[in-house]
Amino acid sequence: MNEKIVRVLFVGGSKTGFSPLFRFLEEQQCQCRFASSYTEGARLFAEKPFDLVLSSGQPGIRTLFPLVIDSSASVFCAHIIEDGYLWLPVVLNGGNCLGVPPLQPSEFAQTLRRLVDGIKTSDCDRIILDQSTPVVRPDEGNAAASVAIASSHLRNQPIQSSR
Repeated sequence: MNEKIVRVLFVGGSKTGFSPLFRFLEEQQCQCRFASSYTEGARLFAEKPFDLVLSSGQPGIRTLFPLVIDSSASVFCAHIIEDGYLWLPVVLNGGNCLGVPPLQPSEFAQTLRRLVDGIKTSDCDRIILDQSTPVVRPDEGNAAASVAIASSHLRNQPIQSSR
């Protein structure tokens, strides 16, 4: 059975903050690209659409909306909160999902794994996020640790604290 290559676009000020997820997705044979701004991301997306867009939460995500709405892409934004980091679903499979509760790193890891596996096998059922999921703040207090938590959940490896 031929697996589809999953195209992932990372958008943010620095590739460094995404490095654990970037590495994990490359290990899953995903084709990953990085854009330092939404303008650059929109240009890359227009050239050849991506399946998944992961953003650092910087202002300007609306630049991507005309390209991703009604496509098959999913978009998530990482946002720093008082004592941690959450992933906000913005678009799932081309449909606007603003207002869906944010995901903890472990929930995001599970969602990301299901999305990637579904895209690879072209058997991507629409991912429905539970509207009643309570927002629970992550244990770690910084963005890099939160990305590491998500990555460790994806790999089922123990988490090493950066504190």
